[in-house]
Amino acid sequence: MNKRTSTITSIALFSGLALGAQVSTPRVGGLAQIWYTQMLDSNLRHFDSQSTGFRNANFQNMTQFKENSFSIKRIDLKVDGKISDNVDYYVNIDPTISSGAVLQDVFIKYKMPHKIELMVGQFKPFQTFDGFIPPADALFAEYTQLANLFSGRERGAWLSMGFGSPQTINGRFHVGMTNGYGKNNDLNSQKDIVARLDLNYGKHHYFGGYALHGSTDQPDTGSLKAIQFQGTSVPSDETILDNKDKTSHYGIFYNFRSDKVYASAEVMTGLWGRRFFPSVYAGATAPPSLRAHLDQAFLSYVGVFAYNINNRHKVLARYDYMDYNYGDKWYTVQNPYVIPAGTLAGDYTPKFTEVTLGYTFALLHDSQKAANIKANYVMRSKNFLYPRSGQSGEQGGDSIVIALQVAF
Repeated sequence: MNKRTSTITSIALFSGLALGAQVSTPRVGGLAQIWYTQMLDSNLRHFDSQSTGFRNANFQNMTQFKENSFSIKRIDLKVDGKISDNVDYYVNIDPTISSGAVLQDVFIKYKMPHKIELMVGQFKPFQTFDGFIPPADALFAEYTQLANLFSGRERGAWLSMGFGSPQTINGRFHVGMTNGYGKNNDLNSQKDIVARLDLNYGKHHYFGGYALHGSTDQPDTGSLKAIQFQGTSVPSDETILDNKDKTSHYGIFYNFRSDKVYASAEVMTGLWGRRFFPSVYAGATAPPSLRAHLDQAFLSYVGVFAYNINNRHKVLARYDYMDYNYGDKWYTVQNPYVIPAGTLAGDYTPKFTEVTLGYTFALLHDSQKAANIKANYVMRSKNFLYPRSGQSGEQGGDSIVIALQVAF
């Protein structure tokens, strides 16, 4: 992101630090993204009342898609700098977050010899490729389904080590531990263990992989209760409690970049665990038992291609697929996602596809990301809405999104 240097006379967050070195002048940056969304039919307007329960990931907590509307998608305000030659800090807030939890990232990074770094704070937990792209550099108005689901901020610590030569293969290996409870302090002793490998080969090739192992985020004081699954041969309460919503992610990615061509591919799979209709709970009332199987898994893959016509014009396309029940596991006698008869008859198997076609126009000659307009046409699979009166079969809805971005 382009940044302008600004003198800040005091920052309360760091006023108490005394590390025996002169604090450098902080750098201030920002980003604003304004959307206009146009529905191509009226189905999305009725999304809450007609949802199948397996919401398309890009709709989770996103009112922008539910009406023809202008909206402020994102405002990032960030400050970063150095406390000393080997201690950096970074703070990022988004005041548009309706929940009030506007603090996005805040961490301190300690640089040690041999390209080793320790980072402690709140940040994205090194999952996914698309979700790790800074918002100012994002090619499309919206992230992928898997990035929206698995790139939320966490609190924890990371240790990473760089290796290799810029002339051949180089990269960094990361390993970390997070609370596994979003932008909050933990409620139990369980932690997520995460690892990631980022590799570069020459100027054009970037690839790697990541993995996560975790469990429930519920308060674990010996009073956890088991959700009752629907169907026959369901697991016992003891089996469910011993499982503790085992959660796992495994992903690989590849990215090619040149002056004209951008191409990327990503595949991610794993067990939903706590992230999708948890199987254990600590409260007095059980949440809905909408998960079909204790070991319900997911599979997602994404392909992106973009072409720079010149410094100001870019055309792009993305194929985005998410299967919420990879392997078709359920305990019921028949497929629970298929309604064979009646007003809601249809196949609602939670396999969602989005195809996005885009065009980006840079408002400045020397920087595409500093100021641009994105036009995205989003075509969605038609199996995440029930039919309304006068309709039949599974339903969905497409959108056109016009996004204006300014970054500094």
